[in-house]
Amino acid sequence: MTLALVRHGRTAWNLERRLQGRSDIALDAHGELQAHAAGRLLARAQWGRVVTSPLTRAAQTASIIGSYFGSPTGSQVAPPAGARAVSLTGPHVDPTSDSGVAPTTVSRILSPIDAGLGGAVPFVEPGLLERDFGEAEGMQVAEAAERWPAGDYPGSETAAELSERAGSALTALLMGPGTAIVVSHGVFLRAGIEAVTGAGCPRILNGQVVLLERTSGRPTARFLGE
Repeated sequence: MTLALVRHGRTAWNLERRLQGRSDIALDAHGELQAHAAGRLLARAQWGRVVTSPLTRAAQTASIIGSYFGSPTGSQVAPPAGARAVSLTGPHVDPTSDSGVAPTTVSRILSPIDAGLGGAVPFVEPGLLERDFGEAEGMQVAEAAERWPAGDYPGSETAAELSERAGSALTALLMGPGTAIVVSHGVFLRAGIEAVTGAGCPRILNGQVVLLERTSGRPTARFLGE
């Protein structure tokens, strides 16, 4: 099993260096271009399905990437347990009630598919949500680091909790059949990669792709370049 782990494209908060966490921020124009670049890169191979975090910035990225692949009616590997397909005509799939993310409309999240580009339908997996940064959410990274140097933000998901959650989510996807593109968030993906591989992972930039592969030993990860 191979996963292509993709960090979503850039948002205005990324540009401003703010902690986004569970805040539902859409891609900016540059972020959409980054998603298209990831889609072109990944289109060099065949992938079984596209799985995404329910947050808008990830769902938009997954939709753009999915537009580079086969028809939504084409054959796909079954989604992971608990995942739901994104509707192309009705309201966007609402994540689990404890995610803190409000429902939104497909026209805002899935514009490439709405525009008739076709493509693979992304499956929403609530377990791929970004870390909850608690009181630090929305703060600039430098300010949050100054106030809480250890990263123990009040009311946040702890680093240990994130590591366990992200590692479990990626392991479950790795153990599934076929291959998958997984669109999520920088802090989540980095924590998950480190938990699964047992090795350090550098910062993942917006739109970057990391291949996570199941081997006879521990899974391995490598950045995918042009």
